[in-house]
Amino acid sequence: MEVFEGLGGMKTFFDDMANLRKEIIMLFATGKAYIRMPYYMASWDRRINKAKINVKVLLNYNAPKEPYKNYKYGEVKILSKTFFTPTQIFVYGDKSAVAIWAEEPVATLISNKEITDGFRKYFEFMWKLGKAVKY
Repeated sequence: MEVFEGLGGMKTFFDDMANLRKEIIMLFATGKAYIRMPYYMASWDRRINKAKINVKVLLNYNAPKEPYKNYKYGEVKILSKTFFTPTQIFVYGDKSAVAIWAEEPVATLISNKEITDGFRKYFEFMWKLGKAVKY
């Protein structure tokens, strides 16, 4: 298990996702990465698109939709107003992470296939409840 703290830690965590070059799943996306690290995230989006990484995003109902339209290889859905959580889950390869965009953001990365497969199943269930985002 690894812990990434602060904006520098979050950039290192996002770099790990991009460098692995596997599908990226974002569950309960908040858009806060785009608010807190706009220049870094614009660069990250270009890296993801250049590497043709598929990205599936399930947004919290109050998350901004605009930043996620930049993914050339992905899908975005949004949850209903009745569900919201400040805790974001990322799944990629055999890794999963729980991130909280508090004043000092933090992400806990777990490198475990069994736990990651569990998060993937949770995502698949929640994905069916989301509605496609129209841009």
